[in-house]
Amino acid sequence: MGKNILNAVSRARDALATPSGFEEAGKRAAAPTYALQKNLRPYAVNWHDSVKNNSSIQKIINQDPIIGGIIEVESKGGKHILSPKGARGVMQLMPNTYERTLDKQASKKTGKNIYKYGHGMYGKWLDKNQVANPEENVKFGAEYYNKLKQDKNIGNGSDRQALIAYNWGPGNYRKWKSRGGKESQLPLETRNYLAKIEKVMNKKLR
Repeated sequence: MGKNILNAVSRARDALATPSGFEEAGKRAAAPTYALQKNLRPYAVNWHDSVKNNSSIQKIINQDPIIGGIIEVESKGGKHILSPKGARGVMQLMPNTYERTLDKQASKKTGKNIYKYGHGMYGKWLDKNQVANPEENVKFGAEYYNKLKQDKNIGNGSDRQALIAYNWGPGNYRKWKSRGGKESQLPLETRNYLAKIEKVMNKKLR
């Protein structure tokens, strides 16, 4: 009688046990849908798939984390890519930053098409299709931002100064600096912009 009870308990325990191979299957099922998502910063979890799952964009952010902060504040990771002011794409680039325009006077003198390019990009530009492409937009925007940061008359190595110029424009930045460069004189939008970037980055920017 005792032996029969022990056998019944053993069979019941075996029936409740996880079948062989199911442990590994459970691990596979719990893996992230997109391989890149496991390295995302918390603020980027809800970004548009075309941004958060783009390996080139994630590489740029890993190398220069502040670019991720700019993307979050500018477009919520590609969710708001059109601005009433004319800014376009993931990093909200303005036409006078990413476009090239024909210099009619210089072209007439030389007999060749001479172009004026966006701020500080030294001959680089984007057309309407490229500026709408997340990867192209971020590559261009990141390079533009870093040129502002490296410019001795703007960022001079300072993220804070480069962000002011990125948000308000290099021309406005230079005028502001010529008047003393006090942050209390910045537009409210730009001061709020700095605060939002710092909140996303969770640190004070210098």
